[in-house]
Amino acid sequence: MHRWELYLAKAVIGLFYMIVLSAAALVFSATLARIHYHFGAVADSAGVVYSRNQAMHEFLVSYALSWIPLSALVMYGILISTIVRTSGAAVTVGISTLFIVEFTKHLAGLDPYLFTRYITYSWLNFLQIAQGMDYQWRPEVWKMIELSGISTVVTFVAGLIIFVRQDLNH
Repeated sequence: MHRWELYLAKAVIGLFYMIVLSAAALVFSATLARIHYHFGAVADSAGVVYSRNQAMHEFLVSYALSWIPLSALVMYGILISTIVRTSGAAVTVGISTLFIVEFTKHLAGLDPYLFTRYITYSWLNFLQIAQGMDYQWRPEVWKMIELSGISTVVTFVAGLIIFVRQDLNH
């Protein structure tokens, strides 16, 4: 077995774990919401704005689109765990770096170039739908896909290169 295969397996398991956690969050959220609220059409005093089927379709689209920036986040986490040897330190470095980036990206003008900008994007559009407001997926969704895709590939490749060249005996 080659080392790149181990890293690829690590990435696939990370993405699978992301999907499982996302699905569990979806099921728990839907169950809790079902207890307290009635799911139906989005309406206001003028009538139905979005039918129940249209709202459900957009909800599923939002759910699927949320995986795109989360995939970049998973690859970032795997990159950090490749660079930092111990798991506790890797978690600390990964979360600390994300906090620092989140707090300073606007000041440094880096916000348009970081995938973290789009982690909640799909849910913000769905929130507009749930409130009966007009929404627009494009062109911002293409920017999200492009930036998150580039971030995913760059962090995966960087982690792969580091992992393949690392000496595992130390």
